[in-house]
Amino acid sequence: MQQDDPRLDPRSNVFLTAVLCAERGACAVRIRNLSMHGALLEGNDLPPEGTLVEIKRGSLRAAGDIAWSRDQHCGVRFAATIDVGNWLERAGPIGQQRIDSAIADFRRAPTSSPSFAVLPLEMKEARLCGLAAEILQVCEKMAGSPSLTIAVAEQILKIEAAARAIAASPR
Repeated sequence: MQQDDPRLDPRSNVFLTAVLCAERGACAVRIRNLSMHGALLEGNDLPPEGTLVEIKRGSLRAAGDIAWSRDQHCGVRFAATIDVGNWLERAGPIGQQRIDSAIADFRRAPTSSPSFAVLPLEMKEARLCGLAAEILQVCEKMAGSPSLTIAVAEQILKIEAAARAIAASPR
């Protein structure tokens, strides 16, 4: 049976930072849920219903229009379907336990520990993965700030992309 109402599509609950662009300007938003046909956004000063918009997250783009807008939330109906997996892609296939362990090791290391340059490759990888995870956590906390500006949101996206690239680098 074919589904005619895209609002019934399976949705992924997320907390992703993005920039919402409209004719009147851009604003930082958080994507709260996402499907192939639309998204629920949270942010300040969101455009009214019917406004044509584009959501940007790193190199990803999705054009559409505001289907509804209330308080600090709005629904975006995409003009074309998106690949939700691309938008949800995380920092590679690293297990959370490995990240937590690397962060703990990094924090426990005495200040007189050997320099990064002389560490064995496995330890370098673990430290880089730990740092990337820590950076991503900071980005998520910063993205949740109610006073987030567009300029800061764009810089957070750049930092997040760099951290993901570090975490996903070939081993």
